[in-house]
Amino acid sequence: MAIQAMSTTRPSARAAGGEPLRNGLGIRRWIGVFGVVALGGCTSLLPKGQTEVLSPFSKYQDVRAAFEKVVPYSTTLAGLKTLGFDTQSSTNVREIAYPQFMSLVADSPYVPTAQLDAGIRDCISASARCRAYVFQFGHQSRNRTGGFWLDFFNFYRVTQTSGWSFQGVVLVRDDQLVLFRNHSGEPNIEKTDVRRNPLGPLQSFGETVP
Repeated sequence: MAIQAMSTTRPSARAAGGEPLRNGLGIRRWIGVFGVVALGGCTSLLPKGQTEVLSPFSKYQDVRAAFEKVVPYSTTLAGLKTLGFDTQSSTNVREIAYPQFMSLVADSPYVPTAQLDAGIRDCISASARCRAYVFQFGHQSRNRTGGFWLDFFNFYRVTQTSGWSFQGVVLVRDDQLVLFRNHSGEPNIEKTDVRRNPLGPLQSFGETVP
């Protein structure tokens, strides 16, 4: 009976002793799979973002073409709205009262009045009856590119920014008639920001030390 008992306990001992080995192989197998997935999808794990000012325009060329249809001494406030430039919108327009608008429409506040555009002169004459409206539209995307681990540990980061921006200024008298318009912007934004931090994750700590 003793011999039979010994023969029945040996297989269970081997099973008990073999289980950790199988568990170890399983753990190593999962680590290997995770490593392959992480290395293969590193770039996709980098942060991405975008900034967009809500507007009816999706491209710089569209907003510029619409703005150039604004005709001084002809287009009204209602006409501006029809073209996509709503002065009552709170997301893409800023209202500036006289005389602050001079910094937007004149290269220098010391330029003689006679040299200014007729619409600007009439707006100055109208004083408080004249308003400046600044419309700002745009779209920018920011993508971090390069090695994931160098970026993750803050050793080396590359950020690419692309998009466009538009700013248009109109002077309106008596909340009715457009006297002047002008615009500026960037039709094709392409920027690359490269940051190298020799200390990696400790870089920000070193910058805070007095």
